[in-house]
Amino acid sequence: MHEAAITRLSKTLDKLVNGGMKESQEHCVCWEDIDETTFLRFGEWAYTGDYKPEEPEILLDASQIAISKRATKKPNASKPETVATSLASFKEPDETWSHCASTSTYNRNNTESCEDYSGVFLSHARLYVLADKYDIKQLRDLSAHKVWATLKEFTLYPERMGDVVGLVRYAFQNTLEKDKLRALLKDFCACIVEDLCKGQGFQDLICETPEFACPNLVPLSIVFPKGPNDKVPPVRTQARSATILPNFVGLNFEIHNGKDYHQVTITEDMVGHKLGEFAP
Repeated sequence: MHEAAITRLSKTLDKLVNGGMKESQEHCVCWEDIDETTFLRFGEWAYTGDYKPEEPEILLDASQIAISKRATKKPNASKPETVATSLASFKEPDETWSHCASTSTYNRNNTESCEDYSGVFLSHARLYVLADKYDIKQLRDLSAHKVWATLKEFTLYPERMGDVVGLVRYAFQNTLEKDKLRALLKDFCACIVEDLCKGQGFQDLICETPEFACPNLVPLSIVFPKGPNDKVPPVRTQARSATILPNFVGLNFEIHNGKDYHQVTITEDMVGHKLGEFAP
């Protein structure tokens, strides 16, 4: 990329290229933590003001192909009514992002459960993380807006809950507290929490990511015992290294010990310990 195309994007990048650092002396910037496709999208945005996200991957086996052919004769799938109602309150956490809408390109809406949007979500999130690291506000706003716009129209098939879980996991692993992308994802997950908790990987996510779990366990109060004789489904997880939070007290966990699942009821004296300590 041309030097001028980089330095105009942010003061941080200008300092990196022209500030007397190693990169400026060698006239070379090496971003080892950025994958090739993310860098290419970054370059596309730097020169054009927009970028094309990754296309959804179609996951089909023989039985799904037959079902898919029949489904094409039917109208496009729509969101479950409860989810559509909940998402009516899902607003962009930053009003300044709205200026991105008129100049942005988006993926089409997903209409079948075989459409894997993991790569779509991550293509936006990785650019957001890059932009946040180098304080590129315009790209940070654009990529966050595209995450919001894609989630807003995303059909929440049970098979595709893992796509959302993967996005949340990546965002919380690569951003800091009070980050706006985190806030966006917390709001979205709060809207769909009853559906999300039935999906693949959600229980592990709330165990692995305390920063995400704390605000989002509140709507899950239906899984807490409401009386001494109340039976609730256990939380099944393989996240043995997850720290037990105060929110977990009273929950029944099934913790994988490498061979099978060991059931444990969380008590106050377990708070602060690792889940794996109680599933030898």
